[in-house]
Amino acid sequence: MLAAIDLGSNSFRLHVGQHDGEKIAVVASAREPTRLAAGLDQAGYLTHAAMERATVALERLGEVLQQYPLDEVRAVATNTMRIAGNAAEFLPIAEKALGYPIEIISGEEEARLIYLGIANQLAIPGERRLVIDIGGGSTELILGCGKEIERAESIGIGTVQQSMTFFPDGRIDASAFEQAILYARSRFEDVFSPQQKPWKNVY
Repeated sequence: MLAAIDLGSNSFRLHVGQHDGEKIAVVASAREPTRLAAGLDQAGYLTHAAMERATVALERLGEVLQQYPLDEVRAVATNTMRIAGNAAEFLPIAEKALGYPIEIISGEEEARLIYLGIANQLAIPGERRLVIDIGGGSTELILGCGKEIERAESIGIGTVQQSMTFFPDGRIDASAFEQAILYARSRFEDVFSPQQKPWKNVY
């Protein structure tokens, strides 16, 4: 049996699957909302409260993992752990809580994994596609054909970060909404040109 754990900037997710030689059947899933990205202070360090929330969430996921005879486990952490100034100090605490090693992956590796997951799920050979994953701390855009990646970009803009920057009190007004749109547009406008559109479908 296999297990995959994603320590995202908005939530932690776990999937346990059984491989039958052709495909993987998911036998268990779990999700822990952590909003880890919201736990970064002004200096870019995870606060004690944020690390405590994450630790409790990882302990719960670890309890799920203990219920299965696992042959392989991969746990990865994404944007918030990439940029947190105290990620190296928190990592061993997180690994102890989960019970397994945790890998802080690059934005490029995150994009690669996202694309391969979509490509294997769709199983449409030769389709040119743009895959977009909007996370809590970053957004990945991957252009590819079939299972081959042609270009991958990871941009440090996500839902939690946008909310904290433009809607800190939880209220959305027209002015702040327009500012959020303009900022997002400035981050993405030079990544892929919609006019060129070298893809057939977007996922």
